[in-house]
Amino acid sequence: MQAHNRKLYAPLLFFVAITTVTAIVTITSMYWYVPTRMQLDLLVDRFVFTFDKPNSTAILNRVPFESISIEKISQVEMSPETMELADPAQYDLKEDRYPEASWVPLSLKESVSIIEKQHLPSSVITFDTDIVGQSFTAMINQLYAVQGAEVTLDLRADAVNHLTLSIYRQKSLAELSFLAPFYVTTEYSQLRGIEHIPFEADSLTYRVHLSEQNRFVNIESQANAFVMVMTIPTEKLTDSFTDGNLLISEIDFSRLDYQGQRRSSLIGNGEIRYPDYPHIDNRSFDGFVLLDQLQKFNIKQISLSQVPKGIHLQLDGIVGKAYTGSAEFPENQLLSVFDRIWEHSKLIALFVIIGFVIQTVIKTYRLYKELHQ
Repeated sequence: MQAHNRKLYAPLLFFVAITTVTAIVTITSMYWYVPTRMQLDLLVDRFVFTFDKPNSTAILNRVPFESISIEKISQVEMSPETMELADPAQYDLKEDRYPEASWVPLSLKESVSIIEKQHLPSSVITFDTDIVGQSFTAMINQLYAVQGAEVTLDLRADAVNHLTLSIYRQKSLAELSFLAPFYVTTEYSQLRGIEHIPFEADSLTYRVHLSEQNRFVNIESQANAFVMVMTIPTEKLTDSFTDGNLLISEIDFSRLDYQGQRRSSLIGNGEIRYPDYPHIDNRSFDGFVLLDQLQKFNIKQISLSQVPKGIHLQLDGIVGKAYTGSAEFPENQLLSVFDRIWEHSKLIALFVIIGFVIQTVIKTYRLYKELHQ
């Protein structure tokens, strides 16, 4: 009798064991998240990334500007054809400009350089086109970064076209070009290559006309920092600042508020796509976004949005950690092993075949036992 019962229970126990193992594997696979390639589309007012290309690479396309202020400079080099200096005492506050009579021609040497004065507040140099309708005559041609450089882009709260770009952990080189005369305002700086400067003040304004043979201004930053505040023409805001190939190792979407608390810089909703699994629906998120353990991760596009106001980003790469939502209730946006299996038709077919083989083996074994009783 006991032998008969064992024969009855053996297939049942085997079935329970298989079912239990399957349930454990299934549940484990649903919560076993793995590095996932994702594409993100989001709007922020500030973000920081660490550059990861081994060689020095341009991080900006040619970007037109109306004005640009530069801090943390080591030296500025240019070769003017003519250069004039405005008398600080003749500045017209009502008109917010220097009258034509205030400009004094300068005697120049072959090239002019601007350097920071020692033992004074940090110098600031501002380039301004100041010509209505001629904003495209001034251009940022090149701005390079090397592996390990930390780059910050920050949008000013009161204007959509005022963007601050900072680079740390490296010495930066930038090149500007001008197709029309422009103004240079120096603060706490000194000029070389000019025979005599008739006025002395902490802030001086020059009017510069470059020669057709050399319309470039070369800028060299300090050893570990470079800060550039750009005013970009409104009609050029939606143009991408990058060539779609900015390889990065880290990225952060946060800022410090007035109380020193870290807050998310995300504006509105973002979207995540999984290009390797097109049948998985796109996911929308808000609140905050945290991306870590990046692999082959690129910034594909950086542009400015007017409505709503912010920096528009398109990102693509493999992410080892991805959370959105809130710090109290974070949502993991990685795909699980179960997600991948469920969306992979070949793997599903393989499991169906394995299940069919197991069932066939069980039925064959039971038939064999019945025939030999």
